Amino acid sequence: MRRLVLDAALVLGMLALAVALAFAAPPPAELPRGAVCVPPGLPPFSTWQPTYAASVLLLDSLGRPVLASDVRYSVGARPVRAIWVGQSIAALDPDTTNPDEPMWYDTGLMAEGGKQASGAAATCRWERVKPSPPPEDKT
Repeated sequence: MRRLVLDAALVLGMLALAVALAFAAPPPAELPRGAVCVPPGLPPFSTWQPTYAASVLLLDSLGRPVLASDVRYSVGARPVRAIWVGQSIAALDPDTTNPDEPMWYDTGLMAEGGKQASGAAATCRWERVKPSPPPEDKT
């Protein structure tokens, strides 16, 4: 029974991803067709080597679930983590080994507080946000 539930969840997740990709906004007009918009200072996406991927659920600014992908890459010698929504990178950690490195986010896809903006579309306008410090241990 557990296997059936897992298979059903996988099928539903794949269906949701297919629907999300079908309705995803096209890339910004200034990019060549099929090009992936990346933050400043990073090499073209075509040079990135994927090392890990997983589906994740995010909440949009209205609290609705949004299917996204958490993909890790090797970019040169640097480990990079990208959160994809549809066909666009919504947020990017440019160096997963450095917790002090500010993350990038596409202002058209991400709202304040790290939630996906409702009715969002990629803009290729990148902003940086410093990671929150870990909570203080009071034990």
